[in-house]
Amino acid sequence: MDVHSKRILVTGGSSGIGLATAQALGAKGARLLLTARRSGPLQAAVEQLTAAGIEAHGLAADVATGDGRAATLAAARDRLGGLDVLINNAGGVRAGRLEDTSEDEIRAMIEVDLLAPILLTRAALPDLRRSGDGMVVNITSAAALIGMPFYATYAAAKAGLARFGEAMRRELKGEGVHLLTVYPGATDTQMMATSQAGPEVGFSKEPVSAVADAIVDGIVVGALLDQVNGPVASFTADGAYDQDSVYGQVAAHYPEASVIVLPRSSAVPSNTAQMAPTMRDRHLQIIAERGRIAWQKASGYHWRALVETDISRFKRVIGDGLRFGTDRRRATEVAIAAGALHRMLELGRPEYVRPHNGKTRWPGCGRLLIPATQSLRGTLPDHDRWAIHAL
Repeated sequence: MDVHSKRILVTGGSSGIGLATAQALGAKGARLLLTARRSGPLQAAVEQLTAAGIEAHGLAADVATGDGRAATLAAARDRLGGLDVLINNAGGVRAGRLEDTSEDEIRAMIEVDLLAPILLTRAALPDLRRSGDGMVVNITSAAALIGMPFYATYAAAKAGLARFGEAMRRELKGEGVHLLTVYPGATDTQMMATSQAGPEVGFSKEPVSAVADAIVDGIVVGALLDQVNGPVASFTADGAYDQDSVYGQVAAHYPEASVIVLPRSSAVPSNTAQMAPTMRDRHLQIIAERGRIAWQKASGYHWRALVETDISRFKRVIGDGLRFGTDRRRATEVAIAAGALHRMLELGRPEYVRPHNGKTRWPGCGRLLIPATQSLRGTLPDHDRWAIHAL
């Protein structure tokens, strides 16, 4: 999905992950509506975005109430002219032993963290369908994957939201509305300011900007994967896609697919690397033992250079008018090249994917798919197995 000019609603957008995500999306040309319960911080957030040249509107509303949800969607239609992306970010947490947590506190977490996003999604679906390229992004938590002590109710609510998103992704497949579930770990936000845990117990907080960047990457990748017909053998991309959300999106769509993403130079193994290494952990281990060049060949990442060579040929054909400059121009450039390469693959494969001694030189794949950062508009033919390269 190309987020430029997309009409995006961010609940809980006055601070933390919501505001950082709004900033990242606004920098790419998205049009924004932010909601929050407190009008003061919300107004400050809107002014901050506007000062940066971002189109941003604010609405003080509580999406845990029916009136708040209705007002929120009415504002999206009135101020943005409709809705393309709904980001269910608003949430609340109360840490402590379950027996010390009041019934009102438990109900409040269930209302805000689970029921509100379900009901807001239900109400927003007609608008998202009218978009033709809609998306719902549910911000859950790592607690949805691993139940954390003293966060029992919060973990239960976020796990419920994650399963809701998984079910709706399947329910809405083919209807023009995509679903993305995000699982942030501990993030350096105001909500985590009172946490006493630190590095001495293996606990660290991720910068909120890094979480926002991962969400934006997930928005691009999740919708992209929904366009592919048939199984996927691998997903290959550069370090910009070295995010947990990208690995998660590929795994959610195609559990058997390999994710071949160049780890960033600052990447470190996960906390489970010794006992239960992730795919990313295995990449890091090979790099540590044999170096990056050896990893590229062992993983198949080096094939990406051949794809980029073909793309560069099309850049020369397209000319300077569509080269570099802006995200939209780069997306258009790659979309044109991808469409042309798909047609070429129907007629005759490039040298590096032609059969060699009776076997396809691209390991285990009959065709090569090169997706752009925007809709490919029907250029993807059906095939038995794909190797995806994100460019």
